[in-house]
Amino acid sequence: MNAYVIDQKQLKRYVVEIVVALVIAFSLGFVLGMQQSKVDNEIAQSKQEKSINQQVNAKQAQKDEKKPVEDKSETKLSAAEKIKQAKEKTASEKISLKEQEKIAQEKLALKKLAEKKLAKQKLEKERLAKQKREKEKLEKEKQAKAKLAREKLAKEKLAKAQLEKKKQEASSTQGSGIAPPTAASQTQSNQRVFSIQAGMFASKSNAESFIEKLEAKKFKAYVSDFQSSSGTTKYNVRVGRFDSREKARDLLKEFQKSFSTPAYVVIAQ
Repeated sequence: MNAYVIDQKQLKRYVVEIVVALVIAFSLGFVLGMQQSKVDNEIAQSKQEKSINQQVNAKQAQKDEKKPVEDKSETKLSAAEKIKQAKEKTASEKISLKEQEKIAQEKLALKKLAEKKLAKQKLEKERLAKQKREKEKLEKEKQAKAKLAREKLAKEKLAKAQLEKKKQEASSTQGSGIAPPTAASQTQSNQRVFSIQAGMFASKSNAESFIEKLEAKKFKAYVSDFQSSSGTTKYNVRVGRFDSREKARDLLKEFQKSFSTPAYVVIAQ
């Protein structure tokens, strides 16, 4: 039989090794325990989450079972609503189109009315312008006719006066003893005829009455009318027609013996 002798150093070493082994074992056990606890907690948490998910899924399944019917109902209601809305929209569009057509027709009617009014105003203006032109034309024709009538009357009056003058000249020539001027003598532009201005009257009747008085005294007289500056006609009473001023002055002396009215020699032509 063998006997082992353990000294003190070896004993201390063994004790230290045992203590270290125990510490290590304890540490390992603690670490392993912590890990196991963590795993258990994770498993428990997983189970709890799974349970919760199952409950949530069950509730969702119940909701899903009811949801198709509700969704279908909602879909049906939505389709009906859409149809209704579409009908309302169509009706609104129809009404809008009718209103637009009505407005367009009203605008067209107003435009036609305005055009008709303008055409009527244009015709009225043309009618008034035509009437004005016709009136002006008639007025011009009237003025032209009046002018022609005045000219004709003036010519007739002048012709009558010239005829009367010729008659008086012929009469005075016979009374003074001078032969009537011949055509040759009338053409001589430088020939002058002298007469005695015996009186001037505003009316022809007064002039003729004075001529009768002169003829009663054997003086051959005649009337020579003219237009005064005021436009009235005056009548000169003249005596004799002489080819020289001296002969007219001789007769003037005899005239002044019979009449006291102012008298003087004038150029008759």
